[in-house]
Order: sequence, then structure tokens, then C-alpha cells
Amino acid sequence: MKIYISGPITGTDDYQERFSAAEQIINTNGDGDIVAVNPVKETAGIPDGSPWETYMKACMKILADCDAIYMLDGWTGSRGARLEYLVAMELGLREVKG
Repeated sequence: MKIYISGPITGTDDYQERFSAAEQIINTNGDGDIVAVNPVKETAGIPDGSPWETYMKACMKILADCDAIYMLDGWTGSRGARLEYLVAMELGLREVKG
């Protein structure tokens, strides 16, 4: 099972640490069949300064290939995370709690 990590990035300084910590928690608690999908790492090849929409399009493609979504604290204040959550629910992904 692939679990997509979602949470606030824009306007935060510690997003890399928060996403990495969630990735470690998911991978550590998994039984080998569970894999965390960290969009921060997955979109690292997008040039700095690219528009928000460029990142979100890439993230939507990644999200669509997952089975569940893991929402980080503060996600309701993030436009991108709210969009990811809505798409995940419409696609029938499970929400995994920490």
C-alpha cells in the first residue's frame, strides 16, 4: 500500500523535516507492504521558483497512484493540502491517521 503524505509547504520553513519525519513513521510502522510517498522528495526535480500549479500538477499525478493519504498537522490551512485531500477522497483513497 502506498501512503501519500500531505500537509502545508508554502509559507513554512520546516516542511522538509515534517515530511521526512512522517515518512519515517509510516515506513517504520509498516509491515513491508506499506510505503510512504513523500511529495517533497518526488518533486525535487522541479526547478526552484516554479509556479505553485506546476508542483500541484505533479503532486496530483503522484497522489493518483497511491492507496491512502496521511494528513500532517495544519493541513486545513493549506490550499494545496485541502485540494489533495479532496482529490484523495473523490478517488476513494483511505485516510490514514498518525
